[in-house]
Amino acid sequence: MKKILIILLISFPLLSCQAEQAMPSSKQNIKKIVPEKQVVIKDKKSMNEYKGTIHFLNLEGGFYGIITDKGIKLLPMNLAKAYQKAGAIVKVKGEIVDVMTIQQWGTPFKIAEIEILGMSESENPTF
Repeated sequence: MKKILIILLISFPLLSCQAEQAMPSSKQNIKKIVPEKQVVIKDKKSMNEYKGTIHFLNLEGGFYGIITDKGIKLLPMNLAKAYQKAGAIVKVKGEIVDVMTIQQWGTPFKIAEIEILGMSESENPTF
């Protein structure tokens, strides 16, 4: 009985090492989750500019998002309170950031410039 117990105690750590090698690393998992379109733009000259509408989304405690005229969903990471107006039509310039958020909606976007162009008649987002 002691021999069996000793063999199990010695072989268990070896088996667990093999199981860890078979599992993909967390970096590989992240690469599969994040679409190729969400590339971090580090060059300030190549900031993206969009025109869209600000919407309040009542998910995960509520947050503001921007849906562009082309249907791209942007999750502004630094939207000032003065611009948190559902239905506001805005022109934003900034860069896509590579972060995970609790909202799990849209592409995280860091705003460099924002301008209100007007107000929309419809405040309901179309997904």
